[in-house]
Amino acid sequence: GFRPELARKVTSICIEKADATEASDKKHILNCFLDSEDGQRGTVDLEQTPPEKSNIYDDINQRLRGKMIIPLWLTLINANLLDEECSVAARASQAVEWEINLRTKSFGEKQAKLTAQAFPATLQHLSIDWMFNSSMTKEGSTSMYEAAARLPELTSIRFVSDHGFVAVVQFCKVLKEGGGGRKLNDIDFNSSEVKDEAGNALIDAIENGHLPALTYLSIFDYDESRFMSRDVHTKLQSLCQRRDIGFTGQYDR
Repeated sequence: GFRPELARKVTSICIEKADATEASDKKHILNCFLDSEDGQRGTVDLEQTPPEKSNIYDDINQRLRGKMIIPLWLTLINANLLDEECSVAARASQAVEWEINLRTKSFGEKQAKLTAQAFPATLQHLSIDWMFNSSMTKEGSTSMYEAAARLPELTSIRFVSDHGFVAVVQFCKVLKEGGGGRKLNDIDFNSSEVKDEAGNALIDAIENGHLPALTYLSIFDYDESRFMSRDVHTKLQSLCQRRDIGFTGQYDR
């Protein structure tokens, strides 16, 4: 894999400053980028001297940085090199899918908030596992759930985490305030402390149309001593059945 210090340099990638084997190759490559712009196709002379700066370069640089930094996310976390520049780069990636296992002691509140800031608005599928992280706080976990609830294109989410009770409630609160969630059809929350408050928040979100596309809901508590009550579980299950939403979950027996 990438050395951490090299991975961190991804945010400074600039195609216009890159070297090529031949100077003519660099000229042709940059002119090809300029020629690919809508309204310019076929009009750019590949032999002309390309401009030193261009909005087209900026756009390509942003997307390239983002596409390269997302696969390096865990490397940067473990090396304590994650910062706001990394979040900005990832957010500009236009990625539609992000799946990552963050079960590492290096993933704490600061890293969670930077990851939450990094979610591209284009995300459709999001799957993150940060269970059993002793350094994680409720604020860190909640920031991830809140950010996910604001994603307008998200269709499926899988979060395996600590502090699920508070986080799920906040997730539903953001939906209620007009966040994202309108395209969410698959929700899978496996967390700790899935108490009645979390179940009631999901009931409210479904009943009030904050999850209009939902077709499947799974909510499990890996801390087996703190399930939601049987009454709330039954209400949630019955509501899902009436709305033709597939449902799996646990309750305190």
